[in-house]
Amino acid sequence: MYYGLGIGAGVVPNSSYLLDVGASVPSRFQGDLKVYGEINPTTNTVIGNSLTVNNNTTLSGLLTVNSNATVNGSLNVNTNATVSGSLAVNSNAIVDGSLTVNNGKGVAYNTSSATNLKIFPFTTATFFAILPGFGLSAEGSIGFNGGFTGTPRVFVGDIDATGGSTGELYRVQLQLYGCSTTSGATSCKARLLNTSPNPVNYSITWNCVAIGY
Repeated sequence: MYYGLGIGAGVVPNSSYLLDVGASVPSRFQGDLKVYGEINPTTNTVIGNSLTVNNNTTLSGLLTVNSNATVNGSLNVNTNATVSGSLAVNSNAIVDGSLTVNNGKGVAYNTSSATNLKIFPFTTATFFAILPGFGLSAEGSIGFNGGFTGTPRVFVGDIDATGGSTGELYRVQLQLYGCSTTSGATSCKARLLNTSPNPVNYSITWNCVAIGY
């Protein structure tokens, strides 16, 4: 024998659903609702406050959380998920489609492996370009701690700051090569090249970016 509650016209509880609410009957819990089994809605789910999921949850419809959402297990969303507050994932999150952040901006990803890409912008120390026409400096180096596990690709960007006035500043190039990474710290060999026929005498720092994993 079992006891149940059916809400709505023609709704009769049974051994599978002791609490059975009809499809046309709105339901509201004004206090806390704890579910220790599965939640498997087939239409939209709207939560006006915080959502904490301690086990697996599969949603076939739209999930909207207007405050914070914390997922300690797996979260599989087959359509859209909108979180207006913070989303904390303490385990894995799998996205088969596009993932955008910061109001629709893209996320860098690695097309050749499952490892996430890291983008690390940095500014070099000051180089002193005292070179004759078409001169090449002695070998120097740059270093930065970007937390990379492998050696990243390092690109030279724009000039950040300069000092001096002798020669054509913008004919001086920073050439990087021979990069290596150990324990998250990356170093690259560096030379300055004066591409003009006239001498130069400048102090220069460059903005650079490293991309890797």
